[in-house]
Amino acid sequence: MTRYASRCLESWSPVSDRIITARFHSKYIKTTIVQVYAPTNEAEDEAKETFYDQLQKVLDAVPRHDMLLVMGDWNAKVGVRQEGESGIVGKHGLICERNDNGDRFVSFCAWNNLAITSTMFPHKDVHKYTWTSPDGQYRNQIDHVAIRSQFKRSVQDTRAHRGADVGSDHNLVITKAQLRLNSTGKKQEGATRFEESKLREPAIRQQFQIELRNRFRILQTSDQNDMGADDQQNSEQPDQAESIDNMWQKIKTTYTETALKVLGRRKKKCKSWISTESWKKIEERRKLKKKIGDSRSERLKNKARIDYREKDKEVKRSLRKDKRDWINGVAQEAEDAASQGQMKGVYEATRRLCNEGPRKTGMVKNKEGKLLTKEGEVKARWQEHFTEVLNRPGPGRS
Repeated sequence: MTRYASRCLESWSPVSDRIITARFHSKYIKTTIVQVYAPTNEAEDEAKETFYDQLQKVLDAVPRHDMLLVMGDWNAKVGVRQEGESGIVGKHGLICERNDNGDRFVSFCAWNNLAITSTMFPHKDVHKYTWTSPDGQYRNQIDHVAIRSQFKRSVQDTRAHRGADVGSDHNLVITKAQLRLNSTGKKQEGATRFEESKLREPAIRQQFQIELRNRFRILQTSDQNDMGADDQQNSEQPDQAESIDNMWQKIKTTYTETALKVLGRRKKKCKSWISTESWKKIEERRKLKKKIGDSRSERLKNKARIDYREKDKEVKRSLRKDKRDWINGVAQEAEDAASQGQMKGVYEATRRLCNEGPRKTGMVKNKEGKLLTKEGEVKARWQEHFTEVLNRPGPGRS
Protein backbone atom coordinates (compact mmCIF):
# COMPACT_ATOMS: atom_id res chain seq x y z
CA MET A 1 0.00 0.00 0.00
CA THR A 2 1.32 3.44 -0.87
CA ARG A 3 1.81 6.06 1.83
CA TYR A 4 -0.97 8.17 0.29
CA ALA A 5 -3.43 5.27 0.35
CA SER A 6 -2.50 4.41 3.94
CA ARG A 7 -3.60 7.90 5.03
CA CYS A 8 -7.02 7.21 3.50
CA LEU A 9 -7.44 3.87 5.29
CA GLU A 10 -10.40 4.00 7.65
CA SER A 11 -10.47 0.41 8.94
CA TRP A 12 -9.40 -3.11 8.10
CA SER A 13 -10.27 -6.55 9.36
CA PRO A 14 -8.54 -9.95 9.00
CA VAL A 15 -11.64 -12.14 8.70
CA SER A 16 -9.81 -15.45 8.27
CA ASP A 17 -6.70 -16.94 6.74
CA ARG A 18 -8.43 -16.62 3.35
CA ILE A 19 -10.27 -13.27 3.61
CA ILE A 20 -9.21 -9.76 4.63
CA THR A 21 -11.11 -6.48 4.17
CA ALA A 22 -10.12 -2.81 4.09
CA ARG A 23 -12.25 0.36 3.86
CA PHE A 24 -10.97 3.66 2.44
CA HIS A 25 -12.19 7.23 2.38
CA SER A 26 -12.68 8.68 -1.11
CA LYS A 27 -13.87 11.95 -2.58
CA TYR A 28 -17.61 11.20 -2.76
CA ILE A 29 -18.12 7.65 -1.45
CA LYS A 30 -16.19 5.11 0.57
CA THR A 31 -14.44 2.14 -0.97
CA THR A 32 -14.33 -1.37 0.47
CA ILE A 33 -11.77 -3.87 -0.82
CA VAL A 34 -12.06 -7.58 -0.05
CA GLN A 35 -8.98 -9.68 -0.77
CA VAL A 36 -9.51 -13.45 -1.00
CA TYR A 37 -7.70 -16.72 -1.56
CA ALA A 38 -10.22 -19.38 -2.56
CA PRO A 39 -9.72 -23.14 -2.13
CA THR A 40 -8.30 -24.97 -5.12
CA ASN A 41 -10.56 -26.72 -7.59
CA GLU A 42 -9.56 -30.13 -6.16
CA ALA A 43 -10.52 -29.14 -2.58
CA GLU A 44 -13.48 -30.74 -0.81
CA ASP A 45 -16.92 -29.27 -1.46
CA GLU A 46 -17.32 -28.60 2.24
CA ALA A 47 -14.23 -26.34 2.25
CA LYS A 48 -15.54 -24.44 -0.77
CA GLU A 49 -18.98 -23.96 0.75
CA THR A 50 -17.49 -22.79 4.03
CA PHE A 51 -15.36 -20.23 2.19
CA TYR A 52 -18.26 -18.80 0.14
CA ASP A 53 -20.58 -18.75 3.18
CA GLN A 54 -18.01 -16.75 5.11
CA LEU A 55 -17.42 -14.44 2.16
CA GLN A 56 -21.16 -13.88 1.79
CA LYS A 57 -21.39 -12.75 5.42
CA VAL A 58 -18.57 -10.28 4.78
CA LEU A 59 -20.32 -8.80 1.73
CA ASP A 60 -23.63 -8.57 3.57
CA ALA A 61 -21.92 -6.35 6.16
CA VAL A 62 -20.53 -3.93 3.55
CA PRO A 63 -22.62 -0.71 3.29
CA ARG A 64 -24.60 -0.80 0.05
CA HIS A 65 -23.41 2.68 -1.03
CA ASP A 66 -19.71 1.70 -0.92
CA MET A 67 -17.72 1.01 -4.05
CA LEU A 68 -17.01 -2.69 -3.49
CA LEU A 69 -14.05 -4.51 -5.05
CA VAL A 70 -13.59 -8.24 -4.45
CA MET A 71 -10.28 -9.54 -5.77
CA GLY A 72 -7.70 -12.23 -5.37
CA ASP A 73 -6.81 -15.80 -6.31
CA TRP A 74 -10.18 -17.47 -6.94
CA ASN A 75 -8.69 -20.61 -8.56
CA ALA A 76 -11.61 -20.16 -10.96
CA LYS A 77 -11.50 -20.62 -14.74
CA VAL A 78 -14.41 -18.50 -16.01
CA GLY A 79 -13.90 -18.71 -19.76
CA VAL A 80 -16.34 -17.16 -22.23
CA ARG A 81 -19.70 -15.65 -21.35
CA GLN A 82 -22.62 -18.05 -21.36
CA GLU A 83 -26.32 -17.42 -21.79
CA GLY A 84 -27.89 -15.31 -19.05
CA GLU A 85 -24.55 -13.93 -17.78
CA SER A 86 -24.71 -10.54 -19.50
CA GLY A 87 -23.51 -7.80 -17.15
CA ILE A 88 -21.65 -10.28 -14.97
CA VAL A 89 -19.16 -11.96 -17.32
CA GLY A 90 -17.62 -9.92 -20.13
CA LYS A 91 -16.93 -10.90 -23.72
CA HIS A 92 -13.15 -11.03 -23.38
CA GLY A 93 -12.31 -13.76 -20.88
CA LEU A 94 -9.52 -16.21 -21.64
CA ILE A 95 -11.02 -19.02 -23.77
CA CYS A 96 -11.00 -22.19 -21.68
CA GLU A 97 -13.33 -24.77 -20.18
CA ARG A 98 -15.02 -23.47 -17.04
CA ASN A 99 -14.25 -25.52 -13.93
CA ASP A 100 -16.28 -26.06 -10.74
CA ASN A 101 -14.67 -23.07 -9.03
CA GLY A 102 -15.59 -20.99 -12.08
CA ASP A 103 -19.24 -21.97 -11.77
CA ARG A 104 -19.24 -21.12 -8.06
CA PHE A 105 -17.51 -17.79 -8.66
CA VAL A 106 -19.90 -16.70 -11.43
CA SER A 107 -22.93 -17.72 -9.36
CA PHE A 108 -21.55 -15.79 -6.38
CA CYS A 109 -21.07 -12.67 -8.54
CA ALA A 110 -24.59 -12.99 -10.00
CA TRP A 111 -26.12 -13.29 -6.52
CA ASN A 112 -24.26 -10.19 -5.26
CA ASN A 113 -24.61 -8.14 -8.46
CA LEU A 114 -20.86 -8.09 -9.18
CA ALA A 115 -19.22 -7.65 -12.58
CA ILE A 116 -16.00 -9.55 -13.33
CA THR A 117 -13.77 -6.79 -14.74
CA SER A 118 -11.00 -9.20 -15.77
CA THR A 119 -13.32 -10.42 -18.58
CA MET A 120 -14.51 -6.98 -19.73
CA PHE A 121 -11.53 -5.62 -21.69
CA PRO A 122 -9.99 -6.88 -24.95
CA HIS A 123 -6.36 -7.91 -24.52
CA LYS A 124 -3.93 -10.39 -25.96
CA ASP A 125 -3.96 -13.78 -24.26
CA VAL A 126 -0.54 -13.07 -22.71
CA HIS A 127 -2.21 -10.18 -20.85
CA LYS A 128 -5.12 -12.35 -19.69
CA TYR A 129 -3.61 -15.46 -18.13
CA THR A 130 -2.60 -14.97 -14.50
CA TRP A 131 -1.04 -18.34 -13.60
CA THR A 132 1.58 -20.53 -15.25
CA SER A 133 2.25 -24.13 -14.24
CA PRO A 134 5.77 -24.90 -12.93
CA ASP A 135 6.66 -26.75 -16.16
CA GLY A 136 5.35 -23.86 -18.26
CA GLN A 137 2.93 -26.09 -20.20
CA TYR A 138 -0.36 -24.69 -18.86
CA ARG A 139 -1.61 -21.13 -18.46
CA ASN A 140 -4.92 -20.13 -16.93
CA GLN A 141 -6.84 -17.05 -15.86
CA ILE A 142 -7.71 -17.84 -12.25
CA ASP A 143 -7.09 -14.47 -10.54
CA HIS A 144 -10.00 -12.07 -10.95
CA VAL A 145 -11.29 -8.65 -9.89
CA ALA A 146 -15.03 -8.11 -9.40
CA ILE A 147 -16.81 -4.82 -8.73
CA ARG A 148 -20.38 -3.82 -7.93
CA SER A 149 -22.24 -3.49 -11.20
CA GLN A 150 -23.29 0.13 -10.63
CA PHE A 151 -19.61 1.11 -10.50
CA LYS A 152 -18.28 -0.97 -13.42
CA ARG A 153 -18.23 2.10 -15.71
CA SER A 154 -15.64 3.58 -13.34
CA VAL A 155 -13.20 0.81 -14.27
CA GLN A 156 -10.83 1.81 -17.06
CA ASP A 157 -8.87 -1.41 -17.47
CA THR A 158 -7.94 -4.74 -15.91
CA ARG A 159 -5.04 -6.82 -17.19
CA ALA A 160 -2.21 -9.09 -16.09
CA HIS A 161 1.40 -7.91 -16.10
CA ARG A 162 4.08 -10.51 -16.63
CA GLY A 163 7.04 -8.26 -15.82
CA ALA A 164 6.67 -8.28 -12.01
CA ASP A 165 9.67 -10.28 -10.74
CA VAL A 166 8.40 -11.64 -7.41
CA GLY A 167 9.36 -15.31 -7.69
CA SER A 168 5.73 -16.44 -8.05
CA ASP A 169 3.87 -18.55 -10.59
CA HIS A 170 1.10 -15.89 -10.58
CA ASN A 171 1.18 -12.70 -12.64
CA LEU A 172 0.40 -9.28 -11.21
CA VAL A 173 -3.18 -8.16 -11.97
CA ILE A 174 -3.85 -4.41 -12.01
CA THR A 175 -7.24 -2.70 -12.22
CA LYS A 176 -7.47 1.00 -13.04
CA ALA A 177 -10.55 2.83 -11.81
CA GLN A 178 -11.55 6.49 -11.70
CA LEU A 179 -11.69 7.13 -7.98
CA ARG A 180 -10.35 9.98 -5.89
CA LEU A 181 -9.23 8.95 -2.42
CA ASN A 182 -9.71 11.46 0.39
CA SER A 183 -7.48 11.61 3.45
CA THR A 184 -9.05 10.78 6.80
CA GLY A 185 -7.48 13.87 8.33
CA LYS A 186 -4.30 15.91 8.35
CA LYS A 187 -1.47 14.27 10.17
CA GLN A 188 0.37 16.52 12.56
CA GLU A 189 3.85 17.24 11.31
CA GLY A 190 6.58 16.34 13.76
CA ALA A 191 9.63 18.43 14.52
CA THR A 192 12.34 18.53 11.87
CA ARG A 193 15.08 16.08 12.72
CA PHE A 194 18.65 16.85 11.71
CA GLU A 195 21.61 14.55 11.12
CA GLU A 196 23.18 15.30 14.52
CA SER A 197 25.41 12.24 14.26
CA LYS A 198 27.67 14.34 12.00
CA LEU A 199 28.66 16.35 15.09
CA ARG A 200 30.86 13.42 16.15
CA GLU A 201 33.30 14.42 13.41
CA PRO A 202 35.63 17.17 14.72
CA ALA A 203 35.71 19.10 11.42
CA ILE A 204 31.91 19.30 11.11
CA ARG A 205 31.53 20.13 14.82
CA GLN A 206 33.98 22.99 14.43
CA GLN A 207 32.18 24.22 11.30
CA PHE A 208 28.86 24.14 13.19
CA GLN A 209 30.32 26.15 16.10
CA ILE A 210 31.86 28.77 13.80
CA GLU A 211 28.65 29.16 11.78
CA LEU A 212 26.58 29.46 14.95
CA ARG A 213 28.99 32.00 16.47
CA ASN A 214 28.90 34.15 13.35
CA ARG A 215 25.10 34.09 13.20
CA PHE A 216 24.78 35.10 16.85
CA ARG A 217 27.27 37.95 16.31
CA ILE A 218 25.15 39.25 13.42
CA LEU A 219 22.00 38.80 15.53
CA GLN A 220 23.52 40.78 18.43
CA THR A 221 24.54 43.64 16.14
CA SER A 222 21.07 43.70 14.58
CA ASP A 223 19.40 43.81 18.02
CA GLN A 224 21.58 46.72 19.11
CA ASN A 225 20.66 48.67 16.00
CA ASP A 226 16.96 47.93 16.49
CA MET A 227 17.07 49.05 20.11
CA GLY A 228 18.79 52.31 19.14
CA ALA A 229 16.11 53.02 16.53
CA ASP A 230 13.36 52.26 19.04
CA ASP A 231 14.88 54.63 21.60
CA GLN A 232 14.84 57.45 19.08
CA GLN A 233 11.24 56.82 18.04
CA ASN A 234 9.73 56.00 21.43
CA SER A 235 11.15 56.60 24.88
CA GLU A 236 8.70 54.17 26.50
CA GLN A 237 9.94 50.70 27.55
CA PRO A 238 8.81 47.89 25.20
CA ASP A 239 6.62 45.09 26.48
CA GLN A 240 8.93 42.65 28.30
CA ALA A 241 6.95 39.51 27.41
CA GLU A 242 6.88 40.42 23.73
CA SER A 243 10.59 41.15 23.80
CA ILE A 244 11.34 37.72 25.32
CA ASP A 245 9.17 35.94 22.70
CA ASN A 246 10.92 37.76 19.87
CA MET A 247 14.32 36.89 21.28
CA TRP A 248 13.35 33.22 21.64
CA GLN A 249 12.12 33.07 18.04
CA LYS A 250 15.39 34.58 16.81
CA ILE A 251 17.48 32.11 18.83
CA LYS A 252 15.38 29.17 17.64
CA THR A 253 15.60 30.30 14.00
CA THR A 254 19.37 30.72 14.31
CA TYR A 255 19.90 27.19 15.61
CA THR A 256 17.51 25.69 13.04
CA GLU A 257 19.03 27.45 10.04
CA THR A 258 22.56 26.59 11.18
CA ALA A 259 21.70 22.92 11.67
CA LEU A 260 19.97 22.80 8.27
CA LYS A 261 22.96 24.36 6.53
CA VAL A 262 25.73 22.35 8.21
CA LEU A 263 24.07 19.05 9.19
CA GLY A 264 21.09 18.74 6.84
CA ARG A 265 17.83 16.89 7.48
CA ARG A 266 17.91 13.31 8.64
CA LYS A 267 17.16 11.05 5.70
CA LYS A 268 14.94 8.00 6.02
CA LYS A 269 17.21 5.06 5.47
CA CYS A 270 15.94 2.10 3.46
CA LYS A 271 17.34 -1.40 3.68
CA SER A 272 20.97 -0.71 2.94
CA TRP A 273 22.24 -4.22 3.63
CA ILE A 274 21.79 -5.43 0.04
CA SER A 275 25.16 -5.35 -1.69
CA THR A 276 25.90 -4.11 -5.20
CA GLU A 277 26.60 -7.66 -6.35
CA SER A 278 23.17 -8.77 -5.15
CA TRP A 279 21.49 -5.91 -7.00
CA LYS A 280 23.28 -6.97 -10.18
CA LYS A 281 22.02 -10.53 -9.73
CA ILE A 282 18.48 -9.25 -9.10
CA GLU A 283 18.67 -7.28 -12.35
CA GLU A 284 19.89 -10.38 -14.20
CA ARG A 285 16.98 -12.36 -12.75
CA ARG A 286 14.55 -9.67 -13.90
CA LYS A 287 15.94 -9.89 -17.45
CA LEU A 288 15.49 -13.66 -17.42
CA LYS A 289 11.89 -13.19 -16.29
CA LYS A 290 11.32 -10.86 -19.23
CA LYS A 291 13.03 -13.33 -21.56
CA ILE A 292 10.55 -16.05 -20.57
CA GLY A 293 7.63 -13.86 -21.62
CA ASP A 294 9.27 -12.63 -24.83
CA SER A 295 10.40 -16.01 -26.14
CA ARG A 296 8.13 -17.58 -28.76
CA SER A 297 9.83 -20.96 -28.95
CA GLU A 298 8.91 -23.48 -26.24
CA ARG A 299 12.50 -24.76 -26.27
CA LEU A 300 13.84 -21.28 -25.52
CA LYS A 301 11.11 -20.73 -22.93
CA ASN A 302 12.07 -23.90 -21.08
CA LYS A 303 15.76 -22.99 -21.18
CA ALA A 304 15.01 -19.47 -19.89
CA ARG A 305 12.76 -20.92 -17.20
CA ILE A 306 15.55 -23.23 -15.98
CA ASP A 307 18.03 -20.32 -16.01
CA TYR A 308 15.54 -18.21 -14.05
CA ARG A 309 15.18 -20.84 -11.32
CA GLU A 310 18.95 -21.15 -10.98
CA LYS A 311 19.38 -17.37 -10.87
CA ASP A 312 16.58 -17.10 -8.30
CA LYS A 313 18.41 -19.55 -6.02
CA GLU A 314 21.63 -17.60 -6.54
CA VAL A 315 19.90 -14.32 -5.63
CA LYS A 316 18.45 -15.79 -2.43
CA ARG A 317 21.85 -17.19 -1.40
CA SER A 318 23.46 -13.81 -2.01
CA LEU A 319 20.76 -11.98 -0.03
CA ARG A 320 21.15 -14.35 2.92
CA LYS A 321 24.91 -13.71 2.91
CA ASP A 322 24.37 -9.94 2.76
CA LYS A 323 21.95 -10.10 5.68
CA ARG A 324 24.42 -12.09 7.79
CA ASP A 325 27.25 -9.66 6.98
CA TRP A 326 25.03 -6.69 7.82
CA ILE A 327 23.98 -8.18 11.17
CA ASN A 328 27.61 -8.87 12.07
CA GLY A 329 28.55 -5.30 11.12
CA VAL A 330 25.79 -3.74 13.22
CA ALA A 331 26.70 -5.98 16.17
CA GLN A 332 30.31 -4.86 15.86
CA GLU A 333 29.19 -1.20 15.84
CA ALA A 334 27.19 -1.82 19.01
CA GLU A 335 30.19 -3.46 20.66
CA ASP A 336 32.48 -0.55 19.71
CA ALA A 337 29.92 1.99 20.94
CA ALA A 338 29.57 0.14 24.26
CA SER A 339 33.34 0.05 24.76
CA GLN A 340 33.45 3.86 24.21
CA GLY A 341 30.51 4.49 26.54
CA GLN A 342 28.20 5.74 23.76
CA MET A 343 24.93 4.21 24.89
CA LYS A 344 22.93 6.02 22.20
CA GLY A 345 24.90 4.13 19.57
CA VAL A 346 24.16 0.86 21.37
CA TYR A 347 20.41 1.58 21.44
CA GLU A 348 20.37 2.60 17.76
CA ALA A 349 22.18 -0.60 16.76
CA THR A 350 19.77 -2.69 18.84
CA ARG A 351 16.81 -0.97 17.21
CA ARG A 352 18.20 -1.64 13.74
CA LEU A 353 18.78 -5.31 14.53
CA CYS A 354 15.33 -5.79 16.02
CA ASN A 355 13.77 -3.79 13.16
CA GLU A 356 11.17 -2.42 15.54
CA GLY A 357 9.60 0.95 14.85
CA PRO A 358 7.39 2.91 17.23
CA ARG A 359 4.69 0.65 18.57
CA LYS A 360 1.24 1.63 17.34
CA THR A 361 -2.00 0.03 18.40
CA GLY A 362 -4.14 -0.21 15.29
CA MET A 363 -6.63 -2.72 16.63
CA VAL A 364 -7.92 -4.16 19.88
CA LYS A 365 -10.52 -6.71 20.98
CA ASN A 366 -13.67 -5.85 22.90
CA LYS A 367 -15.03 -7.81 25.87
CA GLU A 368 -16.73 -10.30 23.57
CA GLY A 369 -13.48 -10.99 21.72
CA LYS A 370 -14.48 -9.14 18.54
CA LEU A 371 -11.63 -7.37 16.78
CA LEU A 372 -12.02 -3.58 16.55
CA THR A 373 -10.06 -1.75 13.84
CA LYS A 374 -11.84 1.61 13.49
CA GLU A 375 -10.06 4.46 15.22
CA GLY A 376 -13.14 5.66 17.11
CA GLU A 377 -14.01 2.16 18.35
CA VAL A 378 -10.41 1.53 19.46
CA LYS A 379 -10.32 4.80 21.45
CA ALA A 380 -13.69 4.05 23.07
CA ARG A 381 -12.51 0.57 24.06
CA TRP A 382 -9.32 1.91 25.66
CA GLN A 383 -11.36 4.54 27.52
CA GLU A 384 -13.71 1.85 28.78
CA HIS A 385 -10.77 -0.33 29.85
CA PHE A 386 -8.96 2.37 31.85
CA THR A 387 -12.22 3.61 33.38
CA GLU A 388 -12.79 0.14 34.82
CA VAL A 389 -9.18 -0.35 35.90
CA LEU A 390 -8.54 3.06 37.49
CA ASN A 391 -11.94 3.59 39.15
CA ARG A 392 -11.92 0.48 41.32
CA PRO A 393 -12.67 0.95 45.05
CA GLY A 394 -9.63 1.04 47.30
CA PRO A 395 -8.58 -2.04 49.30
CA GLY A 396 -10.39 -2.38 52.63
CA ARG A 397 -8.48 -2.16 55.91
CA SER A 398 -8.36 -5.24 58.08
